[in-house]
Amino acid sequence: PLKFLRPRYKELQGFFSKMRSGENKKLLADILSVLAMTMGKADSRESLGYKLQGSDEPLGSWGHEYIRNLSGEIGVAYNERIEKEEKTEDLVKLIDEIIPFNMKHNSEADACDLLMEVSM
Repeated sequence: PLKFLRPRYKELQGFFSKMRSGENKKLLADILSVLAMTMGKADSRESLGYKLQGSDEPLGSWGHEYIRNLSGEIGVAYNERIEKEEKTEDLVKLIDEIIPFNMKHNSEADACDLLMEVSM
């Protein structure tokens, strides 16, 4: 279980920053993304940052709470990028995966909240 990795979060971050690009780095980014939900600094959006560097594994495999956390971080990041006129394709890709997951798992309100937050 991931709870045993929590004390090693900073160590894993350091290891991640030194790793060469590749599949293992992407998988570690996925794990760090989940750990960042509770270990990351408030309002840092570490979870989203690591997910954007992570693998293409389905988001839903990490559970509803992860999806809910990621949705909040995406909403803030999306609006910041729009204000700065930056690209949002990577965020839209995640949104396109989150909305069907929410609809399938009876979280229609969460899906609507995310869509309204990003004005889609």
